[in-house]
Amino acid sequence: MIWKVLVISAALAAGGALWWWISGLWRRRVLRGRRDRGRRGEVEAAKVLTDAGYRILEDQASREVTVQVDGASRPYTLRPDYLVQRRNRRYVAEVKTGKKAPNPLYTPTRRQLLEYGVCFPDHGLVLVDMETRRVHQIRWTQVEVGAASRAPGQRLILVVVGAFVLGFVLGALARLL
Repeated sequence: MIWKVLVISAALAAGGALWWWISGLWRRRVLRGRRDRGRRGEVEAAKVLTDAGYRILEDQASREVTVQVDGASRPYTLRPDYLVQRRNRRYVAEVKTGKKAPNPLYTPTRRQLLEYGVCFPDHGLVLVDMETRRVHQIRWTQVEVGAASRAPGQRLILVVVGAFVLGFVLGALARLL
C-alpha cells in the first residue's frame, strides 16, 4: 500500500515539474512574440500618425515624474511611445497592438492613458490602434465614483466552490487507489 502512495506522489511531482517547465517555455515564447509585435507596431505607428496629420516630435520620450508616498518623493521614469503635434497642439501618443490593448476601456490601457493625462497636463492624448490603423483622441470629461464591482460574498463563494471541486478530484483519485 505504501509503495502505491510513493509511486503516485512521485508521478504527481514529475508531472508537476514537467508542467512547470513546459509552461515556462510557453510563457517566454508568448511574451517574446508580444514584445516583437509591439515593437513592429510602434515602428508602423509613425506612418499611421503622419498619415493622420500628426508630426512626430519625439519617440520613446522619457520624462522623470515624482509621486508622493507617505510624504516622501518617489521619482520614476515615464516613457510614452511618441510625443506628436497637430494643428499647434501637442499630444502624447500611445501605440497598442493585439486584441484587447487597443481598446481604451481595457483597464491597463485606460490606466496608462490616465497616468499620461496626469503627468502631461498640457498635452492631449491619442491612442494608436494598430489593429485598425486608426488614431483615437482620448479625453476624460467627468469622473464619477461608482460602486464596488464585486459583492462582498462573491469571493467566499468562489473559495467554497473551488474547495468542493478540489475535494471531488481528490476523492476520485483516492477511489482509484
